[in-house]
Amino acid sequence: MFNPDDFWQFAVSLLAQQDAPEGHCRTAASRAYYAFFLTIRDRLAGFHLRHDASDHGRVLEELRRRNRSALAAALRDLRQLRDLADYDTANPVTCLQVLGMMTRNESAYQNAKLIR
Repeated sequence: MFNPDDFWQFAVSLLAQQDAPEGHCRTAASRAYYAFFLTIRDRLAGFHLRHDASDHGRVLEELRRRNRSALAAALRDLRQLRDLADYDTANPVTCLQVLGMMTRNESAYQNAKLIR
């Protein structure tokens, strides 16, 4: 079974490269989001996957329903950055920006691993 933490570690490794190109920064944002999303999604007991794009919003709703608003907020913030990184080529995404978002959400990411 794939461990989503590999995505988080890959994002960290991309950001650690000196003078990393913007593509690395954008990829790091995407991988960090998916590490967080997949970790939460896979740990939500009783959550029924649809295996489509609606799962992203449904996971957020489920976190809120379970009174996990801090995790929901962190996931939402990472998703907004991922959307910028993946879809908005007109605006830059910097490694400093991605590293800051990951740093702010590191403890939430670790807490996501504890969901039952």
